[in-house]
Amino acid sequence: MRRTSNHNAVEKIHPEEQIRAVELPTAAPTRTPSASRLRAPGGKAYGSMREAVCYLTFLVVFVIVTVYNRGTSSCFYYSDSVARAVGDTSFPSGDDSNVDISLAGVETVGDVWNWLQGPVANTFFPTMASPVLGANQVIGNVRLRQVRVTPNSCSLQSQYATLVSYCYGALSLTSESRVGFGPVLNSDAVSAFAAYTFASTYFGVSKSYAQLLQCLSGCEVAVGGLYGIDKARYAAAYANMCSLSCTCFYSSGNCVAPSSSAPSPVYTYNWTSSDMTQSNALPGFFSSIPGSGFVVDLPANVSDARSVLRALKSAKFIDIATRAVVLEAAVFNPYLELFNLVTVVLELPPTGGVYTSFTSSVVDLSAYSSSAAGKIFFEGLLVIGVVLYTLELLLGILRHSPRKYFGSFWNIAHGINMALFIAVITLRLAAINDVYSVTIDWSTIDTASVLSKLHFLSTLGRQERSVNAMNALLTWAVVFKYAQMSQNMFILVRVLAKASADLWSFLLLFSICLLGYAQAGFVAFSTQAPSFHTFGQGLVTLIEALRFRLDYAELAAANAGFAPVFFTSFYILVILIALNVFAAILHDAYATMDKDLVYKYAFPFPRGVLAAVGFTLQRTFVALKYGREAANAMTQQHETAPPAAVLDRSLKKGDVHPWMMMEMQALTEKVQGMLLANDEKKAQFETMEAMLRAIEDTCMELKVATKPLAT
Repeated sequence: MRRTSNHNAVEKIHPEEQIRAVELPTAAPTRTPSASRLRAPGGKAYGSMREAVCYLTFLVVFVIVTVYNRGTSSCFYYSDSVARAVGDTSFPSGDDSNVDISLAGVETVGDVWNWLQGPVANTFFPTMASPVLGANQVIGNVRLRQVRVTPNSCSLQSQYATLVSYCYGALSLTSESRVGFGPVLNSDAVSAFAAYTFASTYFGVSKSYAQLLQCLSGCEVAVGGLYGIDKARYAAAYANMCSLSCTCFYSSGNCVAPSSSAPSPVYTYNWTSSDMTQSNALPGFFSSIPGSGFVVDLPANVSDARSVLRALKSAKFIDIATRAVVLEAAVFNPYLELFNLVTVVLELPPTGGVYTSFTSSVVDLSAYSSSAAGKIFFEGLLVIGVVLYTLELLLGILRHSPRKYFGSFWNIAHGINMALFIAVITLRLAAINDVYSVTIDWSTIDTASVLSKLHFLSTLGRQERSVNAMNALLTWAVVFKYAQMSQNMFILVRVLAKASADLWSFLLLFSICLLGYAQAGFVAFSTQAPSFHTFGQGLVTLIEALRFRLDYAELAAANAGFAPVFFTSFYILVILIALNVFAAILHDAYATMDKDLVYKYAFPFPRGVLAAVGFTLQRTFVALKYGREAANAMTQQHETAPPAAVLDRSLKKGDVHPWMMMEMQALTEKVQGMLLANDEKKAQFETMEAMLRAIEDTCMELKVATKPLAT
């Protein structure tokens, strides 16, 4: 019987081939991050070409404003010349005149005086009638301010109490001395009344020569105690007063008091509050240095200033109670129209020695003069850009919820950046108000006012520069958002994002290691190694050690037993292991990202950035010439190759091992041979089936033809 089935030859001979013959369903297209996951409130994560152009314009204006604010190299040379003259000029050491040192090498009080009478006097009070460093002028006076501590500001245990007469502790709010010191101008009157008071109560009814001698010695001790450590200066004078008083009361009781009441000592140097000095506290190595103290303004006249310095040294202006000496001077350069606030702090801690710090702050009080039109123009453009970006940010927050809007890392960075720009603008406006709100006569301004004003403006400038430095980092970091229009940058940024969780974990692990080694180094080496003298300095030293700059000789000198263990374990654990873990995290994230189909088609420009820029320019030209509708009708032609062929880096032969490529090629040839043999068999089977069908048809025709013959 003839088969009427619709099955083809393959189905008749091999029904199992139906599975292979069925066309596999096409996989659903992968949903690209650029359409969903990468979309954030306000646009795509990588932004648009228009956003990129606007942002790059804003960045260029910001760079121009930064260059304008920092000025030319002349500002650096102006500041550096004063710094080298005051801080780097050599002078003889106070202990050995054959040894030359600079400000950084000052160690004793004698060195301090040699520095004051050497580089300081030669810089600010040159013997030749010439300006400071040949081109500058000191505004006001050069000011010396000393901060002292009170006697017995530290306590000793009983077994050490007899070793010293006085104990001078560290500087603090409670230990700061407010009592005058230096030569007592009315020492004779003070000594006479003190000696009279002591002798008047010493003798009884019966008097003896032995009591007279005891009165003399006791009176000298009592009166000398009024002068403290400086009693040797007045020893001869108060010894004479004690002799007169004791002899008078010994011989007769009718002695006349030198005065009706005890006179208060009139000191040469008296304490001045911070309100009078108009100075703020300064940071120091050991403690904060208050704005108050004992102030000496050096005269503008050269010979008088040098005479005052000699008198200060003779009067022992710096002694065991001194904890800090601050030198302040305001220098003006008429060519640059800039002020340079020079501040030198010399700290004398209770441990001994002298520690110095030098600060030079250049202040521009004529930044917005008529000659600064370019600076004003670009700063105005920058302010307009900040206002527009801030309005865009606020509109984005209103259009979306704050939580949704700041769900994007780039929006968070952009918001912080705008907040910092607003802070910089606020600081700049405060400085402008301080400069231009009051007209100042610089020829008659007092020293306290000029130093206070320059200190305030330099503090504002330092804060503004610090915030602006953060602005620069964030502003350039946001460039990565628009750099994702590049295929390579897009993938690298996605690699960092994918590895972010592991990187934070690694950062925590790395911080634990650094903190542990910093504490270990502080405990083991802090007494002798400068690199670990504080916990914070130890942490900084270990960060520098990542550049292989850890000084083993210094560690061995401080603790020879622990130094090898510390040095070896640090570099093995932190360098060889931790940093390799960091590299492995990035490598794993890159490998995962390269094989993840979700990110294969996220590149926004299949034909590349240059082609996209060209298309954008062409579209803009069409919009200007033929209208917006004609421009919107334009479409960018894509490459004939599928995007996967462009972005799928796993398809590169270089990513497969050569041996694996050989095995794959051999297997491919084998499979092709099997498929060819199978095709030949299928052709034979089809021929046989055709022959059988022909025979069957012939038989059917013969059968039909024989029926009439039979009838």
